Amino acid sequence: MKEDEKERNDHKPGGIGIPGEVAYNYCLSQTEKLMFGFLQNLSRTKNGYWGSNAYLGRVVGNLGKQVISNSLKKLEDCGYTIMKYKKIKGGITRRNIFIDPNYKVKYQELVSLYYSVIDDDEEEENPINTIIKYTNPLIPPRYRIYTKKNIQKNTLNKDSLFHKESLIKSSHEDLIPIKRSPRLYNKRKIDDVADDIEKEQRQHLKKKKRKRVRDVVMPESIKSIIEHWNSLPGLRRMKYNTKLHQQTVDSLKKLIRGTYFEEDVFKRDAFIKKYIGKKFDCELIKQVISDFSLVVDNAHYTPRESLRRWYKKQALNDFVFNIRANESLFLKFYVNKPKPFTIPAVKLPDNYPTQTLALKNLYVKNVLGGEWKYE
Repeated sequence: MKEDEKERNDHKPGGIGIPGEVAYNYCLSQTEKLMFGFLQNLSRTKNGYWGSNAYLGRVVGNLGKQVISNSLKKLEDCGYTIMKYKKIKGGITRRNIFIDPNYKVKYQELVSLYYSVIDDDEEEENPINTIIKYTNPLIPPRYRIYTKKNIQKNTLNKDSLFHKESLIKSSHEDLIPIKRSPRLYNKRKIDDVADDIEKEQRQHLKKKKRKRVRDVVMPESIKSIIEHWNSLPGLRRMKYNTKLHQQTVDSLKKLIRGTYFEEDVFKRDAFIKKYIGKKFDCELIKQVISDFSLVVDNAHYTPRESLRRWYKKQALNDFVFNIRANESLFLKFYVNKPKPFTIPAVKLPDNYPTQTLALKNLYVKNVLGGEWKYE
């Protein structure tokens, strides 16, 4: 019991020091370097550090358990730490973490290389990139740093498919110099990068040709309606030989035949229910479209600019019936004819009422474009 209390007392973080073999390894993140510094102090006992990941996360900087677990695994794979497991009383498995004394031998040239490259002003290549070239062969392939440009250069080949082995076995000397900060390097696992590139290249090689919509066959009546729609100002133009064009032709055919508003679909809509089975001829449809264009393109009929903008976005198929808005603008303008705003009544006595009435009617007809006549 006293020995366990002594172990807990020895697990005090204290100050930390990060050796150059760790600090100058750009394959390690700042969190992993900081963790190594704390582990040097926490593992000085004869049993090393046997605490939990949660405690280590609080010591390093409020980090999650999974981040700590991944960082410890990386430090072990890169040769900085050693983890041993043993069973204690109660069938519990305890993990003991020790600092690997051979890491200084493994990375002994890293510190001297770092200072020689940094001090060399005539070095044309990025000094950080030179250090990465030295470090990559010393660590597992999954932790190596490969630049995005290098990956595209070595893997994107139109003549052959990409394999993971070609990236893992690619020489570290093929790295392209980088001028960015080390924290912006692509540090994803090499297997994940390989999977992404393999998927990207397969999509590139087996890219399906975009299916072209067949030439839409239109009767003369339908064609005249669409041409009338495209000729009016303010309306969204219809593009031919598209999916929307095909849908519009089908909707107009049903509207003329009287089969668009079916009873099974619109029986609960009190407004549309009145027009179930009603047939609309070509000229009537054109007239309703003209009334709709008048409202869209004229501020005298629709004072709200936001509503006019919404009208302008509607395609001809949505004008017949908009599924998202669950309304039919066609029936709305078929029932309610557009009328301009009422001209204010003249408060002064009018000595020439006949001429005044004629002027009002001319203004409505020529300026407002309507057919409303004053009485």
